[in-house]
Amino acid sequence: MQTKDLRVWLKLWLNIFCHNPLRQYTTGITRKERYNTVPNLKVSLVLRVKLPDGSRSYCKPVVASNGKIKSLHAMVKGQPEHHPEGVYALRFLRGSKPAYEEIGQDPAQAIVAKRKKETLLQAKADGIALVPPTEAASPKTSGLKRLMRAAMDKYIADTKAHKARRTYNAYALVLNLFDEFCEKKYLEDVDRDDLLAFIIELRAKGLAPRTVANRIRDLKIFFANPSVQVPWPLAKKDKPRFTEKLVAAYSKEDLMRLFAAADREEYELFQFFLCTGGREQEVEFATWRDVNLTEGTFHVCEKLDLKYTPKDKEEGYIPIPDSVVTLLGARRGRYPGTRLIFPTKEGKPDGICCGS
Repeated sequence: MQTKDLRVWLKLWLNIFCHNPLRQYTTGITRKERYNTVPNLKVSLVLRVKLPDGSRSYCKPVVASNGKIKSLHAMVKGQPEHHPEGVYALRFLRGSKPAYEEIGQDPAQAIVAKRKKETLLQAKADGIALVPPTEAASPKTSGLKRLMRAAMDKYIADTKAHKARRTYNAYALVLNLFDEFCEKKYLEDVDRDDLLAFIIELRAKGLAPRTVANRIRDLKIFFANPSVQVPWPLAKKDKPRFTEKLVAAYSKEDLMRLFAAADREEYELFQFFLCTGGREQEVEFATWRDVNLTEGTFHVCEKLDLKYTPKDKEEGYIPIPDSVVTLLGARRGRYPGTRLIFPTKEGKPDGICCGS
């Protein structure tokens, strides 16, 4: 048989066995319809960030070496960037079009929301009708109401036990302010008018627009907490607005005037901040064991006895310039018996000094 004849027979065989129009009657649907009915159940976690040109973009979150999401960090054009204004969102398909569902700024809550969304989409694809947990167990559907003060106290206690001190202080502050302001006794009775009035009250106290927005954001986190699960009454248009301020860096002349006015303790503290780039609590809890004056490094590490955990639970090494190595060597001679590099007179972490 010639090559041309083989091609003719092969084409005929393919038409009969692979593209036979009668095959649609064996399944009830055509090949195109069969592929179109397979749902895409993928749910992706993204971070909505603001780019330098003012536009908004959904970017992939940064995953740390320990496998956990690095809070409010996103990959922008292939590079990891910190975006404190970022908001986590879920990306999935609604029909054939991409849809987004914003979650908040807490990566742990975003991961939980992602798993719930995947479960709901899978159940829907399998023809199973699920009642969302908030609808099944919320006091609103069961007719029960909870005392707002009791719920706040529990949330504040949980935050104190599991979050950083600054986070605990911020959450406790706004909850106590709202409880003092709002006359409602039960959580389920709080409505949009109460929150709008609270925003007006914060502005009347002289708080800056960004501070007002931060207070309302922290209050929203409380409402969305799994132990509370009360629908947030405000609409997106009600969210307090503020203008993003450009950060003005100190000039060399400004630093020289600052150092000239500082005493010896302040000068050494400022130099350590400036030359290591350490965060407030990293410097506050820095010990002499953390610095290697021979290698010129500063080790940021966990200290459970001092109740200190590094941000994002990540340890690391920071290089120290020779000028700071010399400064620390002289300081060690003045404080031979202290554990902390910058302690109070009682030898405790100097939270007031480093935090102001």
